[in-house]
Amino acid sequence: TSLFVVGDPFENTRFLRQADDPVLAFVDFSDVAIREAVSVETPGWGEPLIEAEGGPLLLAGQTAGRRIAILTFDLHASNLPLKISFPILFSNLLEWYAPAQPFDSSGPLHPGDPVVIRPQAATTDYRITFPDGTQQLYPVREATLTFASTTELGVYTVDLISGTEQTLTGQFAVNLFSPAESTIAPVDSIQIGQSQIGEAAPSERYGQRELWPWLAVAGLIVLAVEWWVYHRGSALPGKPDSTTRRRWWGADRRSP
Repeated sequence: TSLFVVGDPFENTRFLRQADDPVLAFVDFSDVAIREAVSVETPGWGEPLIEAEGGPLLLAGQTAGRRIAILTFDLHASNLPLKISFPILFSNLLEWYAPAQPFDSSGPLHPGDPVVIRPQAATTDYRITFPDGTQQLYPVREATLTFASTTELGVYTVDLISGTEQTLTGQFAVNLFSPAESTIAPVDSIQIGQSQIGEAAPSERYGQRELWPWLAVAGLIVLAVEWWVYHRGSALPGKPDSTTRRRWWGADRRSP
């Protein structure tokens, strides 16, 4: 890589000093044992944050808009992974690589919603790029600022500026998202502007009335009656034959 040059290894890795930097917050390298490290030269952008007697152990800086940190030793050749400083150091590095947004937004933004701008300690101005491409520069006079010119729909870009250098960039979107747009279940009433529209009265309902269910039920009843007559019609009561009359007559004579 052209970002740095790796030189000769050195074994004089006894801790010498560490810088007062947010990346090293709550990190103590004084009890870290390292078997071997290599000398690393950065062309003007890297600053040594942790140094041993033989050379830097950790360098960090920014070049071409990128933040880079270099450990000059193999983690397997040290006891750093066994120290509590290990997760703290890498947590600080991740926070440094991906800093917080330059604004505070609690949720989806609608036209006219304010956005709280959070400048850094060295921020002198912040620049807003509107969705139509126009830009506006605002001076920083307070620790927390409120930006309320969110009347356009689209993506806004926030740039924090320290003097003439851009230090942090973030984006937020303003749109017309509404929870009611994705609610497709039938409801008893809807809100239109300031009016609550309820269900129409029966006399006010228009449209086609479905009659086929009733016709289908009537046809089913007719078919059921026809089927019953066809299968049971021969057994319907009629005039008694002679055998039946004699049986009835004999029954009448035997009756008291």
